[in-house]
Amino acid sequence: MKKNSNVVLAGKKVFLVPYRKEHVEIYHNWMKSEELLELTASEPLTLEQEYEMQDSWFNDEKKCTFILVAKNLNDTNKPEFWQSAEFIIGDVNLYLNDTENPNRAEIEVMIAEPEFRNKGIATEALNIMMNYAFNDIGISCFYCRILDKNLTSINLFKRLGYVLIESSEYFKESTFELNINDSVRQKIVDDCAHVIKQKFLL
Repeated sequence: MKKNSNVVLAGKKVFLVPYRKEHVEIYHNWMKSEELLELTASEPLTLEQEYEMQDSWFNDEKKCTFILVAKNLNDTNKPEFWQSAEFIIGDVNLYLNDTENPNRAEIEVMIAEPEFRNKGIATEALNIMMNYAFNDIGISCFYCRILDKNLTSINLFKRLGYVLIESSEYFKESTFELNINDSVRQKIVDDCAHVIKQKFLL
């Protein structure tokens, strides 16, 4: 999505930066993991295909992707830090694929680097993405599809207020949804009061 191509969202634990070509090799290496392929319901791609995918996502107004960059104690406001493989740890995505409701979007988060899991980063990343989505894109309803055995993700989304709306015995996955009413919106806004929106210019 071109709308977020120069947007950086800075939280307490993580930066959300636009997915660019310089991130593709890192992403490609993540997706060599059988575990991540299964949990994200993804197919393995060649490096060339990953570059093509990044370019198509950049131009697709129905997909919004941010790469997650963990904060450290050094100078983290320089663009070269946002491209550093040492701190790039995952991504958060939004898909506007509901043909009946253009204000409903699928959301997902991946912490690809194991040492950064269970630190509250995924929670912050989802809150920041949702806050950005309803303020800048006009999303009023979010949903996610999660494999039934992925209890960590299920519990994460439940803590954020998502409720079960559908289960698939065949795919062994469940769909959870969160409608953005006034109280939900205010909670997300409060949780994101610390977030700084800035430009990513190279």
